[in-house]
Amino acid sequence: MTFDLAVMRSELRGHCGYEDETDLPDVDCDLFLNRSLWEVVFDLPLREKEKTQTFQTVVGEPNYEVPIDFESLRVISVLEPTSGKHNKLERDSAASYERNYSENQNDQAIPEFYLREHDCIKLRPVPDDVYTITLKSLINIEDLVHDNDVPNTHRVVYEVILYGAVYRVFLKNNDFISSSHFKAYQTDQIAKLTRRNVESKEETDTSLAGVEAVIPNYP
Repeated sequence: MTFDLAVMRSELRGHCGYEDETDLPDVDCDLFLNRSLWEVVFDLPLREKEKTQTFQTVVGEPNYEVPIDFESLRVISVLEPTSGKHNKLERDSAASYERNYSENQNDQAIPEFYLREHDCIKLRPVPDDVYTITLKSLINIEDLVHDNDVPNTHRVVYEVILYGAVYRVFLKNNDFISSSHFKAYQTDQIAKLTRRNVESKEETDTSLAGVEAVIPNYP
């Protein structure tokens, strides 16, 4: 059975005692379901949130645009061709970056630090060569928009998303008892999934996450 957005709308109406779109329009269903989706994907360590992207540095250019559709950066390292060792790029503070940043060409080298500002990654030192930057991040799961859209999560999460929408409908209607019941059920399910590690990440994220730079191996 495909548990797509059309089915989720029908299930949502059924749990809340509505017959059809006249009672609870599709646009309202989608809003409640997506609000629940946002909450669930934030609370659970879903593999579908993990993404790896790459881009190339430019000699003398410290600033690089990155997509802003992610929750956080995860890993930064530099691959040394001689040793094969990955040296992690450390996250820099704004004050430290400004204090140590240099535009002098003689100070250019392989990056050791990074600073994220909105949709920009600032590298320090300024690259002295073309490096492949690998950006590992946690991205946001896409919203449910079309009738045949299916949540980009494991199937066991679908019901958790549904009940998150159900309690929101009751809350809007000031039915606090029913809302609390379904909210408690959803919270319990999220806790169970977390304990069972249904979608566990292979390693725990830390604040020192980020980017990987690969040094070109010239003959």
